[in-house]
Amino acid sequence: QLPQQEQTSSDPKSDTDQEDSAKNTKGQTDQASRENTLGLQTIKNILRDQRDIWASPAHVRLGHADWLVPFGGLTAGFLVTDRDASLHLPNSPSTLKHYRDFSNYGLAGMGGAVGGLYLWGRATHDAHKQETGILSGEAVANALLVTEVLKFATGRERPGVDASHGKFWQGGDSFPSGHAAMSWAAASVIAHEYPGLFTKILAYGAASAISISRVEGKRHFPADAFVSSGIGWLAGKPTARTITPNLAAAPRKIYRTRRKPQPTACPAPWAHLTCRSTAGFILSSTGLRPSAFSMMQFWE
Repeated sequence: QLPQQEQTSSDPKSDTDQEDSAKNTKGQTDQASRENTLGLQTIKNILRDQRDIWASPAHVRLGHADWLVPFGGLTAGFLVTDRDASLHLPNSPSTLKHYRDFSNYGLAGMGGAVGGLYLWGRATHDAHKQETGILSGEAVANALLVTEVLKFATGRERPGVDASHGKFWQGGDSFPSGHAAMSWAAASVIAHEYPGLFTKILAYGAASAISISRVEGKRHFPADAFVSSGIGWLAGKPTARTITPNLAAAPRKIYRTRRKPQPTACPAPWAHLTCRSTAGFILSSTGLRPSAFSMMQFWE
């Protein structure tokens, strides 16, 4: 009987650990609940993301050259060939209008999808869908703020102005593309929250199509779209969240807590199948042959 009594007796240390775990889980749940709401907290999140985005160049190290050098080299190549690529595109007013309308409707469609996810989550009490909608909105806002600052700072002329020379610091607003950056930002978050193959193809495919249509519609040069896709994809990374299961609740219940950007190895956005279509189109339009990229490090 004595061994049986020892087995049935409770362990005070184990009970204490369980209580601590429950408290930590409750704290994580409360924090996630506070952050997954619209309002003042959303503004605070965007401001914190902007701080991290603009401070990230200070964290660049020599080890980041494995992706910075190829990215910078490709950007320089696009800038050199931008004019030739733009001049070889169709000039039909109806064709240009179709591409421009497609990019506008495409971006509006992605915005509707983001808002629809949030409203759907609210209606069905699905915290994951609500969070995806909020995070996507924050990422789009971050991408918009970054592109507007860069547009003002670079002042690049749009295609069609001054024989499509694309000169910088002329008071223009071509570099970078707001449509491309915002669509890639939303796609980055959606693909992160729903990492299925079909979702990635749909999200990144839509972002690629919008980016390409901005070039084909002669609203932006290839370099504008190329750089913007990276800006948008990266803008979604500071808003990514770490999944933390709530062990005290139902097994399928999950909560997420915001994390700060950290250096991590991660493939470039164009390393995905659908993302390659953007770089491939731009490379082919400039007469260059696409080459394979090595795995790149980004601030996640």
